[in-house]
Amino acid sequence: MMASDVLEERALRMIRKMTPAERALWDYAEANLDDLGWQLEPQAVLAGFIVDFWVESVLLAVEVDGAQHSEEQRRQRDEWRTHQIEATIPGATVIRFTNEDVLEDVYWVAERISAACQERWDRAAAWRDAERQETLRRQSVPGVRPQMREGFAYTVSRVLEAVYLDAWLLPERREAP
Repeated sequence: MMASDVLEERALRMIRKMTPAERALWDYAEANLDDLGWQLEPQAVLAGFIVDFWVESVLLAVEVDGAQHSEEQRRQRDEWRTHQIEATIPGATVIRFTNEDVLEDVYWVAERISAACQERWDRAAAWRDAERQETLRRQSVPGVRPQMREGFAYTVSRVLEAVYLDAWLLPERREAP
């Protein structure tokens, strides 16, 4: 059995045995999905670790930490884990809440998660808009046929165009023999 299979089985067991705080957040998220607008996946396997909740659409991991996470050694391990997840999954972010936060005010925690998701979504949308603008700019290059605007053929045509311009149209740039 592969390590990923073992982690998947363990994650399934952990879903059945959620802590009271994890269960409260999960129940709230399930009941208020339309209000939150984000789908939480419980006990997701990421980068060789199991995180309490994962919002795949915005690459956000949510951890609900018990009292043992306040110990220095455990806190350092959590920081290392967070670093490993964020380094392994480009663009991922881990946010943490305490059990007390969730049990005292699950609405506040859900609002923080929703705000983090919205912020990440907006940033990604801005990036996508910038990418779209760059793509449109590249597609408006004069003399390039539309079907050649992407991929290898486009790249080759741009290189050949540059060589042609350099060699024939701009003779002053060539060195004299």
